[in-house]
Amino acid sequence: MKSPFRVPLLMSALLVCMAVFLSASEHDSASKLALLSALLCAAAYLLLRRQGQQEERFQLWLRAHGQAVLHGSAFYGPFHLTAETPLVRYEVRASAILPTARMQSRWIIADQEPRAGVMLLCSGITVLLGWWGIPYGPVESVRALLSNLRGGERRALGAVVWETNGEPSSSAASAKP
Repeated sequence: MKSPFRVPLLMSALLVCMAVFLSASEHDSASKLALLSALLCAAAYLLLRRQGQQEERFQLWLRAHGQAVLHGSAFYGPFHLTAETPLVRYEVRASAILPTARMQSRWIIADQEPRAGVMLLCSGITVLLGWWGIPYGPVESVRALLSNLRGGERRALGAVVWETNGEPSSSAASAKP
C-alpha cells in the first residue's frame, strides 16, 4: 500500500473515534454524522487503492510494451495505442490535520476510456478530505480542483513511456496530446 493512500484511512479511524466519543456523551446526531463521514473516508481509501493498483498494472504493461509503442503500436486490452495516444490523469488531495497527501488517478486513455467518473471521484474525494490539512490543505485542494476542472494532466503515451522506461526517443519527445 502506498503511503498517501493511508490518509483517508487515518481520517476514517479518527472519525470513528469521534463517533464513539460523541455517542457516549449523548450527541446522537453528531455521532451519526461522524460515523457517516468515517464510512465515506473508508470508501475513498478503497477507491484510491484500486486506482493505484490499476496504475501499477499499466506501468508494468508500459515497461513490457514501451518499445512497441514507440516504434509503432501495441494493444492494451482492447485499446490500440501509439506514441501519440493522449492520456489524462486527475489530482486528488487528502488531509488529516497536518499531513496533506498529493495523489493522482491512474492514467486514462483519453479518447477511448470514460473519464468523467474518475474526474468526479477525484474531485469529490478532494472536496471531502483535502481541506482538512493545516496550513496547505485548502490551497492544495483548490489547485487540484482547478486542475481537474481544466481537464486534468494530459500527456502523450510516448512521453509517459519515456518517463517510465527512461529511454529517450524522438517520437516520445515530439508526441503531443
